[in-house]
Amino acid sequence: MKLGYLHIGSPEHGVCRYGRLLATEARGLSTLSVIEAEVELTLDHRQNRAEIIKAARHLSSVDIVHLQYSIKNNKGLWGLGWTQLTHLRLFRQYCAQPLVVTLHDVYDLPPNPSKIPGYVSRILHRCSPNLLAKGTPNKSLSQAEKLSLANLLDSIRQYRWLVQGEILRIPGDISLYWLLRQVKLVFVSSEEERRRLSQGDIGSTTVIPHFVEQRSPTLSKKEAQQALNLHGFQVITLLGFIHERKGHQLLLKALSQLPEQVIVVFAGGASPGNEHFLKDLLALAKTDGVEHRLRITDYLSEVNLERYLMATDLAICPFQSFAASGSLSTWISVGRSLLAFNLPQIAEYNRIEPDSIKTFQPYTPEALASEIKHLLSAGIKAEDIAVDRLKQRLLLPVTFNQHLVRYQQVVTALNKTIVRPTHGIKPSY
Repeated sequence: MKLGYLHIGSPEHGVCRYGRLLATEARGLSTLSVIEAEVELTLDHRQNRAEIIKAARHLSSVDIVHLQYSIKNNKGLWGLGWTQLTHLRLFRQYCAQPLVVTLHDVYDLPPNPSKIPGYVSRILHRCSPNLLAKGTPNKSLSQAEKLSLANLLDSIRQYRWLVQGEILRIPGDISLYWLLRQVKLVFVSSEEERRRLSQGDIGSTTVIPHFVEQRSPTLSKKEAQQALNLHGFQVITLLGFIHERKGHQLLLKALSQLPEQVIVVFAGGASPGNEHFLKDLLALAKTDGVEHRLRITDYLSEVNLERYLMATDLAICPFQSFAASGSLSTWISVGRSLLAFNLPQIAEYNRIEPDSIKTFQPYTPEALASEIKHLLSAGIKAEDIAVDRLKQRLLLPVTFNQHLVRYQQVVTALNKTIVRPTHGIKPSY
């Protein structure tokens, strides 16, 4: 079987890197032929067009093409606004091979824009509670009045930024549903994501857990802590881009309730557009008097990433919500003890390997601090046996084989539908 992989975006982009690692694993199998194509968009529209056409033609001889798509964050991948639809259509125009897609950042799924009444209703539903509540503070309206066109238009004029935000989503919504009509199969990383997708009219969806890379650390925990000036402390780390949804603020509020020897590391920098949030975190740390116990690393090289991974006593993943997490997979790859908020995706990991990820609830600094103190006082080993067993179930060769089975099913099904001409047989009339 000949596989094709389209890598769109910067090689450092998590979604692009995901596809590259799958392709690398595929190349290691002698039974497969693998062709890869790379596109990194620039500000030059002509160059982008030429690169996409080149990539599409390069992949036109394969049996199946696997591409990556983010529902929420396509700026660094397929582009913003209507540009992403233009690029998707252009690629499809020059590559007619069967497509499969991995969807990333699967949160709330919009209604299908082609079903106009439902789509418009969704926009009004998302806006109207705010519009009506803020637009009529001193008057109790009947339901008929609330739905009156004059009232709605007045509210839209006052709070048009809410409506504008919804309008800006439209190109992405249309692009997503256009892509879904082109593909033979959709991959997601969890049952929770599949549940979210079930809200839309989407065809075949397969759950394959986010793979775990095989890492071979060269440092012990003691050596790593000494190299980072953290020896003698209990180190708890939150890995990845600093973003409001990932729980940095919650962990910082919990820090003031933890023993003085506990150090918190934010291993990463602010995600684009969240620089203000990082400033707020620094101000909060100063207000709570814990700034001397907080370390923010910014972007980490592979060498320093390994140091912080190995220096960590307890990895914290206090996400308030998430789709799939590359940082969680990174922690699993080094077998570190893990603590996360009790979300459906975490429960899925614990079904794969019981009690591999410890959880806390409710989502409060007090609950988080209490569980951290409990785990630290109980004693944490350098490598968590349950997390290591989970890692073995999720290693890239294991999860790639699950992809391969589905690739073969798609190709086989398509071959069966092809009507092959008969040669040397005279038709009867």
